[in-house]
Amino acid sequence: MSFNSLSLPDSTWQGRNIPAQTALALVGLVVALNAGDAVALWHAWRTSYTYSHGIVVAPVILWLIWRQRAHLRFEGRVPLVSGALLLAALEIVWIAACGAHIDVVRYALMPCLIMASVLLLLGPESARRLAFPLGWFWCAVSVWDVLGGFLQRVTAVVDTFALSVLGMPVLRVGDSVTVPAGTFEIAASCSGLNFFVVAVTLAAFLGHVRQWTLPSRMVLIALAALVAMASNWVRVAVIIIAGQWTHMQTSLVTEGHYMFGWWLFAGVLAVFLFFASRRDQAAPAPASPIAVSAPIRGAIAVRLAIIMPLLLAGPAWAAWQDHDAASRLLQVRLPAGRGLWTGPAAADGAWRPAFAGASASARGRYDSTTAAVVVDLTYYATQGPGAKLIGYPSNPDGPSGSTVEERGLAPRPSGPSLVRSAREIVVQLASGQRWLVWQWYQTGGDATGSAMELKLREGLRGLLGRGGSAAVSVAVACADACASGRERAVLTAFMADMQDALVAAADPSRPAKAPEHYGG
Repeated sequence: MSFNSLSLPDSTWQGRNIPAQTALALVGLVVALNAGDAVALWHAWRTSYTYSHGIVVAPVILWLIWRQRAHLRFEGRVPLVSGALLLAALEIVWIAACGAHIDVVRYALMPCLIMASVLLLLGPESARRLAFPLGWFWCAVSVWDVLGGFLQRVTAVVDTFALSVLGMPVLRVGDSVTVPAGTFEIAASCSGLNFFVVAVTLAAFLGHVRQWTLPSRMVLIALAALVAMASNWVRVAVIIIAGQWTHMQTSLVTEGHYMFGWWLFAGVLAVFLFFASRRDQAAPAPASPIAVSAPIRGAIAVRLAIIMPLLLAGPAWAAWQDHDAASRLLQVRLPAGRGLWTGPAAADGAWRPAFAGASASARGRYDSTTAAVVVDLTYYATQGPGAKLIGYPSNPDGPSGSTVEERGLAPRPSGPSLVRSAREIVVQLASGQRWLVWQWYQTGGDATGSAMELKLREGLRGLLGRGGSAAVSVAVACADACASGRERAVLTAFMADMQDALVAAADPSRPAKAPEHYGG
């Protein structure tokens, strides 16, 4: 479907760089409509070791778009229906990611929204020419974090092998490498992910600017990534060897390993890119001109009338949800004890999870004739940076300094079970005290021990305008190493009596059917 004859043509729309200016205006519009995400991303770039290059990537993207100004046109025919459906689908995914509080998905969708808008307003050929500048943005978004664990493990394996070949006694346990002088942990920050991402970013930029063919660009990116990984392997190996020779007294071990790594990486990558840029590359065939009819003001107005409401829909829906949640003053209360359990009473000094920025919380101890169970209920009406149920800075396992043993899923209570699954962990506090903990997440009346399932349900509820999520933890102190089964029997008996009341208490947005059961 296209609009080609709504008014008299005006050829000036194809000149004066107006299409390029329009593309840049669409970038500004999407960034402005997603100002909260843009500010959070800018803060992340300023504080991140891995993605700090985003501060440079962002303005370079604008230059790359302007660089294409001679090739951008208002095309006479655009895929109006399919483009509008694409943009609407992206907005729906954005709303779902907003409801699930998955920041990285929202960040990654920003160039997609711009691309769909360019497709609708300028046309498919212009969108194709801006595919790299907009797609390059993903090099500055934390989608690469999924590679961190892999790179961490590969670094430990490769360096263990290399040191053994050099004749050094070495032992690897997981991501820790032990030599006679001491133990080196290949932490997440030592995985080399920052070098990897920067190398891919620069290689992709070089291949695009020099207009290499796609296969040549892929080879260049792969080699740059390998060079980055190898430089990190050398960095870690040198630090371990220096630590062994100096009995762990060198500054490379105590404080200088980060800057040493960057200087080594920068030098190696600079040499690699210098020689790569000198590689002979056949000049690309000249681009054929875009076949367009003169643009029509009415057609462009119709395209804008479709684009603007779609771009506004997601941020407006999210703002309405946040306002609606903030306008409702909700409190959470633990239910009164049922069956064999009395309470809740004060539970000071016991284990507790660490949740930041919660909207409301409640905590108490339930007693029976033979045992005591501590319950912690944390509720989030809205979530954002610094206030998340799942993700930094919250930690459902408890305070820093604790050690956690993951035991999988807790057994389902007998009878009808509102909690389909609960996560079972054993937490040892810094004091040495151990606690057996069952924990589940909840949005509305849906309770699950899976963080992934919670995110999916939050996304679906976000599309329906229903927010609010909670975490419920029930814990019992262990008399031994939590190995006798006594503590699990206590929690099983407690859940048989209390699970339905706890699930109801974790949904304060829904009026309680039996308010007489709720205590202070």
